[in-house]
Amino acid sequence: MISPTNLKDHGRKCTPRKDNVPNLGNITIYDTHFLLNCQVIFEAPKAKRQISQCANCQKYGHTKRFCFRNPRCVKCAGNHSTSKCSRKERSEQVKCVLCNGNHPANYKGCTVYKDLQRVKYPGLRQRLLPTSQTITPVPAPLPVNSVNDNNSGGTKSDFRLLPDNKDNTQLLGAFIELREMTHKEMTRIAKSISERVITRSIG
Repeated sequence: MISPTNLKDHGRKCTPRKDNVPNLGNITIYDTHFLLNCQVIFEAPKAKRQISQCANCQKYGHTKRFCFRNPRCVKCAGNHSTSKCSRKERSEQVKCVLCNGNHPANYKGCTVYKDLQRVKYPGLRQRLLPTSQTITPVPAPLPVNSVNDNNSGGTKSDFRLLPDNKDNTQLLGAFIELREMTHKEMTRIAKSISERVITRSIG
């Protein structure tokens, strides 16, 4: 980390680094709300939703370090590396290696990139609700006339009685019990995974 206070010594002094060894207590860091009289929020790192692209062959799914293919230029799609390309200035005459379009190979609007991104990271709405599934609205039940039709005005007996609250209470109790069981099981799984990570890092 470079800040105005250590710009003078930057390059001569090592930047301090703190590695957190996996520990069972590390999970509780997300429950911390105050640190040194300051209000703080700890969040898990967000996973990147981008597909890695090779700077050597311009294909997706791997990086230059693990590439054994022939080099391809990101600008002209030639059989040479981008650093050896004769086009050093910005030009309209570019060609994509992947789709032969009029754009560089690392353009995020490329159809190949969009298709791969759509397959690997589908939208949340598509995952939860497939397009083939349709939701049909259920009409509300109509009121049932009572036996006493001599009352022209609306009374309590003109409407269907609601079901007994005992069923609702039992259902709610079952949901609460299921939630507690799920929470206990998730805690047990997280503890088991943490213990395995610790034993692997020690051993």
